[in-house]
Amino acid sequence: MSSFKHTRRAVLWACSALTGLAGAAFNPSSAWAQTTEQPLPKVIRLVVPFAAGGSTDVIGRMLAEKLGPALGASVVVENRPGAGATLGADAVAKGPTDGSMLLVSSTSSIAPVPLMRSKMPYDPIQDFAHIAVIGSFANGLLVRGDSPIATLRDLIEQARARPDRFSFASVGVGSSGHLTGELLQNKGGLRLVHVPYKGASQAVVDLIGGRVDIQFESLVSAGPNIRNGKLKLLAVASPERSRLYPDVPAIAELVPGVVGAPWFGISASAKVAPAVLARLQSGVLVVLRDPETRKKLEAMGMDPSSDGPREFLARIHEENRVWGPIITELGIRIQ
Repeated sequence: MSSFKHTRRAVLWACSALTGLAGAAFNPSSAWAQTTEQPLPKVIRLVVPFAAGGSTDVIGRMLAEKLGPALGASVVVENRPGAGATLGADAVAKGPTDGSMLLVSSTSSIAPVPLMRSKMPYDPIQDFAHIAVIGSFANGLLVRGDSPIATLRDLIEQARARPDRFSFASVGVGSSGHLTGELLQNKGGLRLVHVPYKGASQAVVDLIGGRVDIQFESLVSAGPNIRNGKLKLLAVASPERSRLYPDVPAIAELVPGVVGAPWFGISASAKVAPAVLARLQSGVLVVLRDPETRKKLEAMGMDPSSDGPREFLARIHEENRVWGPIITELGIRIQ
């Protein structure tokens, strides 16, 4: 497995971009004035490495609409699902070097999921220029709206009494939902049956239809079905209760140590020229620091961020540090 050590070029770009554009990042009008000097491709593809309808897709499409004016380009979402998000990420890593392809990066494609793979088609740090962090969100523990399971305590008691009776869906082996489910089993003394899907939409259909019992999914994509009653939110996998659902407990209240807070970011190929990366970063940060954007992300259940390259790299290393021992202990591997 790759050591995931970042190259000298990646570090230099991260530091120079952060330093050189610090003033612009905090002043949208100043940022716009500086970034117009470096032209970008007229069409930029924003790759979402999952199927349409999931949380990554929802966030990607919302940002694409705002990134277009900020970058002076037409930003088009391109769904490239497959291989646990690595198919789309690999396309960006090995794609055009002119800044015409960006990635909605996440836990699945960058950290910590690559630690589960014996072989990766790319290095999550060396092959990317990580531009900015969009934010993070909590996974929700969901059952269908008419499920006889009324509370998290009900689920835990029934699952302990009937090992392997309950199935839980996720958007794939190694996804944040899968990791959260495995952690709940490990910390809570449960045995559940994992059912991986290629995308959130089909998993939700099967959950509502009773073909699976539980799903760990982001509040971003699950929100509409929670509000219309088709899904019931038993708990959230955040350190504290969600501000959107204050009456719903955090899993950690009953099972300490169960926290799953996936993140999203914007990344490009490391081969993109530094001047182009700086132009992209300025436009992206203007959008992420816009109050309207932050309000929309919060309404989705996200904790917005606008961290730049240096903080992004630090987050990746921290994710690997925290989850590495857990992944090893649970023996989670992706073939």
